[in-house]
Amino acid sequence: MIPFLGVIVMFKVNKIEKINKSKANVPMTIRFPEDVYTSYKKLSEESNQSFNSIVISALRYSLENLEK
Repeated sequence: MIPFLGVIVMFKVNKIEKINKSKANVPMTIRFPEDVYTSYKKLSEESNQSFNSIVISALRYSLENLEK
């Protein structure tokens, strides 16, 4: 469970997406809360996937499953 502005958001990322670096062409700086960074970093290390792939997969999943 991930707390977000007082709301509990639950999701499961079933597949970590490989990022095609030639299509990932928008550089951006983002600041993470320390607990979120630590969790994503740990997941990255345990799954042998890049941190960026983990974040992109979670972002895409959340966009695809957003309630309207």
